[in-house]
Amino acid sequence: MRRLISGKQLLLWALTIASPAFAESNLGNLNLDCAKAVQGGDVVKATEICLIAVQAGQRLALETLQYAASLNNLGALYYQQGKYDKSADMFEQALPVLEKVTGSNSQNMAAALNNLASVYRQQDLLTKAEPLYRQALPIWQKEVGPNSPPVAATLNNLAKIYSQQGDYAKAESFYKETVTVLEKMTDPNSAAMKEARSMLLNMQQKLK
Repeated sequence: MRRLISGKQLLLWALTIASPAFAESNLGNLNLDCAKAVQGGDVVKATEICLIAVQAGQRLALETLQYAASLNNLGALYYQQGKYDKSADMFEQALPVLEKVTGSNSQNMAAALNNLASVYRQQDLLTKAEPLYRQALPIWQKEVGPNSPPVAATLNNLAKIYSQQGDYAKAESFYKETVTVLEKMTDPNSAAMKEARSMLLNMQQKLK
């Protein structure tokens, strides 16, 4: 008895025999469908949609923005589900594609670096996370401005890594920078500011 082809298998087959331009357009549609499923709270459906998009891109050896977006989307979904190895794999695959398509100093590249670094932090791979944050930092500073949320978040993440590693002098320096940036863009009584100041004080006490 012949096994019926599922709708997902049929869609994947149709994408992989199509022209790259057609496949790229349809990956865009799948990425939109994935976003809608996420907004609707259906993580399982979103993951299935993104997986089809990624598999199609892999089979066609695509190096396009939509394929990179599919990899990032699936990486984010795996991260949300606590599947950190799979998440890291997706973000690792996305980086060379983004570098080729958008250049090494684009906002997309900085976001992908931050995404992968965040996964490594969850896996306690601090020595792998730290250089990625440091690579992303000057990109954010140039592309969105030195006093912006991505810059503050990246400085804060670096401070946390150095604190976890016991390098309190470096941690103090980066918490100082975090506070300086936050002072220029947030309310002095915001939760982010209170946390940064508290951590800065903590580092200063450890250095006494």
